[in-house]
Amino acid sequence: MESVGERLRTLRNARNLTIPQVAKFTGVGKGSLSDLENNINNPGKINLVRLSEFYGVSADWILFGDQVDENGEINDNSIKLTVPNLELAALFSQIIEIWENGDGEMKVWVKKQLELGFAQAARELKNKKKVRRKTKRILRKIDN
Repeated sequence: MESVGERLRTLRNARNLTIPQVAKFTGVGKGSLSDLENNINNPGKINLVRLSEFYGVSADWILFGDQVDENGEINDNSIKLTVPNLELAALFSQIIEIWENGDGEMKVWVKKQLELGFAQAARELKNKKKVRRKTKRILRKIDN
């Protein structure tokens, strides 16, 4: 990604968010976000901090596309991710290790497994929501 705007748009799109949603969560104005994504302006200090915290990336990555690790080495692909529990963090670590050490075929396989797994999980969640709604309707009928 060549520009600040491209990086910010990619981060937003990767999270399936709209500009108004990002504005609401960060306090950065909708017009400012649009200007940033369209490379009309660069972010000021406060907005840079807000966006880097919100997206979980460094200000350096937003501005330059580079992520500097603890050894001072640049890693272009690093993005910080807050994981809610250790078991999930361990799984992410395994996936990352397989990805980094695998060949092209292995990376295709990992990506496909994640896509299939997430699609299945999304279907199961949708079905659970349908069952809950149906149960609530039945309970309302019983109460009336």
